[in-house]
Amino acid sequence: MKDLLTWASVISAGSAAILWFISASPWMNNYVDDQTRPRADRMVFLRNGRKVDLVGTTANQSRWSAYAAAVTGIAVLLQGVGMKLPGPPA
Repeated sequence: MKDLLTWASVISAGSAAILWFISASPWMNNYVDDQTRPRADRMVFLRNGRKVDLVGTTANQSRWSAYAAAVTGIAVLLQGVGMKLPGPPA
């Protein structure tokens, strides 16, 4: 059981790392088309000739970082429970 919890923790931690890499990746940009009307709560800038909504991009990155943080919490809990279990007999 201890080994199972340890491996589940390792897999969760790896998944969290992948989620954080996704949140920081350049494809996370929230592109808007040219017909999008300007709004006071939307900051648009150009990236590679395309309009990017800065607030939308930040919201997407924040959401993915929250997923990664939740999975990290699961990994920590699994590791903690695994450490409390007795080890194999010597």
